[in-house]
Amino acid sequence: MVTIMSGLLDDLFEVLGNETRRRILEILAQEPAYLNQLSRELKVSQQAILKHLEYLQNKGFITSFVVEEGGTPPKKYYKLADQVVLFEELTRDLLDRMSALKKEFSQSTCSITINFDELSNRLNELTELSPSQRLKSVRQIVNEIEQKMEQVARIYAKLGELRLKALEIGREALKNGALEPEERRVIYRTLVMDEDELRDYFEQIVQEHKERAERMMRRLSEMFGLDFD
Repeated sequence: MVTIMSGLLDDLFEVLGNETRRRILEILAQEPAYLNQLSRELKVSQQAILKHLEYLQNKGFITSFVVEEGGTPPKKYYKLADQVVLFEELTRDLLDRMSALKKEFSQSTCSITINFDELSNRLNELTELSPSQRLKSVRQIVNEIEQKMEQVARIYAKLGELRLKALEIGREALKNGALEPEERRVIYRTLVMDEDELRDYFEQIVQEHKERAERMMRRLSEMFGLDFD
């Protein structure tokens, strides 16, 4: 379990740094969901969602199971992995501290070193101690971990503040451009996407406009007897 938890901590920042993955985990923290459901709720293509689900599953953040509902094809649901349900308490506590720590954190530079192997080895060695020594050592290790988590929370809070500042600069730049409101909304949303998400997003926009045009053509054909073929 310690190895798994350390691995989750290693991958935590990469997951939290991606908006789509973060939102997927937020949804699955409430209840299991299937691919189409996540795609509709997040307004992201199924192909992009599937890529993120596979990443999260390979990293051990989520698991999947199949439900057969009478008369309909089986549905594959995704849910938080068991260890993440426990891990979520740590991350929730970490995120809850951010607003309180944000005002305290004013350093221009910072660094943090976490030796997960060393912590894991120390935990494994506790089995060789007497119960009283074990409890004392556990308290010491937990306090050290808490201090590291507080440092991480401060760094994450500062990065979050800088991220918001960067997005606000982007928003102001869009306001000064000769763009329609819908164009500004679309471009602003792309500021938080990586290249793959950006490509999937525009493919989705093109598909939506194509479907909208096809629906309009069908209606005009029905109303006025026009043939667009």
